[in-house]
Amino acid sequence: MKSSVMFTTLRLFLQITFFLVRGSAFCIVQAQDLPKKYDPQKLKSDIDSLVKFIEDTHPDPYYRYPKDSFYRDIADVKRQITKPLSTLFFYQLIEPVLVRLEDGHTDLAMPLSEFYTLYPNPFRIPVRLKFSVKKPYISYQGPILPDLDIPIPVNGEILSINNIASKTIINDIMKMTAGESQDFRLAFGSSFFQLHLKQLYNIDSSYTITYASGQGIKKIALAGISDKEFNARKPKESQAPPSQAPYSLRLVDSLNAAIIDFRSFEDKPTFLRFADSTFSLLKEQKVDKLIIDLRSNLGGDSEISDEFLHYFVKSDFNQYAKVVTKYSRLQKERYKNNANTDRNSTAYEVMMNKRNGSIEVEEYPLIKRKSLSNRFDGQLFVLTSPFTFSSAADFTQAIHHYKLGKVVGQETGGLIVSFGDIITTHLPVTNMELTISHNLYYNIGAKETDFRGVVPDDQVEYRDALKFTLDLIKKQQTVKNN
Repeated sequence: MKSSVMFTTLRLFLQITFFLVRGSAFCIVQAQDLPKKYDPQKLKSDIDSLVKFIEDTHPDPYYRYPKDSFYRDIADVKRQITKPLSTLFFYQLIEPVLVRLEDGHTDLAMPLSEFYTLYPNPFRIPVRLKFSVKKPYISYQGPILPDLDIPIPVNGEILSINNIASKTIINDIMKMTAGESQDFRLAFGSSFFQLHLKQLYNIDSSYTITYASGQGIKKIALAGISDKEFNARKPKESQAPPSQAPYSLRLVDSLNAAIIDFRSFEDKPTFLRFADSTFSLLKEQKVDKLIIDLRSNLGGDSEISDEFLHYFVKSDFNQYAKVVTKYSRLQKERYKNNANTDRNSTAYEVMMNKRNGSIEVEEYPLIKRKSLSNRFDGQLFVLTSPFTFSSAADFTQAIHHYKLGKVVGQETGGLIVSFGDIITTHLPVTNMELTISHNLYYNIGAKETDFRGVVPDDQVEYRDALKFTLDLIKKQQTVKNN
């Protein structure tokens, strides 16, 4: 079973933001408790533990970044630790080294709670921005509040912020964000833009933006807006927290279509109920066009992907061709502590007797297609983005490989040959959470060297993918009616 850490990190970010919005008293109390700092030797000991945990657990940690280069970088980080540091500043030093491994599942959890303890009412840059790995690297999308008058043209290119070139900012964000592709790293990392501005450049309350306009290059000075002020000034209709449901259905009656907004592959019992009622309704309403929106889906439980695919497949199927597994102490501890593990079973005994460090390759048998009365047999569209990661990318690859529908958007952030199924542990001194891949998955239809995402059938900017698909359905409907 493949699992993902990314949506957990993002959910933590949203939870912390929610507390900041709802309770200034909470912020004040936390701000009084300054983060603990750790002795340099103890931090270096944690680095040694981190390297050992990764090498003992990961099937091939240096598949993209050479071991000698990794060791050289680790030694360089140790040399920089000359005074006590908190976990936030320790993270700033060690995270770029982990990122170079290019495995989005092998990562340290971002110490967000410490950041918001230090800065309980952080400032926001007062503009909405679009980020790209290609020029223009940053472009203006409008103010963050409707009552702000900012004369930068919409889609205008931002050349620098506080004299730091946009390309430098983009590269620095990607250096601080783990992931297999640049698009994913930038898309995910830019979700924490204010944190990066503060931690990387100490920018937090005033911004000088240099931008290109029809009249040449211009500069504008903007004051930051604190979280407290932002939440007081934003329109009331925007203040309700967004739905946290991992999946929801919306009917588009005029097109005889439906949209499933699928945010994460989690909570299997709830999904099974959702899927049964959803596809029964689609059959009852004779809906013949379905859009599955995975643009914000960071993955989760691949068993849910299997259950989802049963509603579309025409024969027996699988998401994965094979998996390479490494056995280790940490992997056995996770298996032992899993609530669903039967410690009296033969499988448990076999697992515990595996030699630590041994690697096995397992070919996946086909999954027998279920007999479902509410199977969907209409047109299927799957929307993707650089945020489509882990199990969400695996599901997309199965749809693509078995030719079950059309993929629309941008290449998935998750790869079709990728590491995953995380082992979670903690560094002994700082207690920072570390996740490590212990499996290498080959998706169905993938070649040995296919370290790439799923490439859509119709490649469009992911923000425009839903509109593009609805327009496509409208055109089909017009042609049919004529």
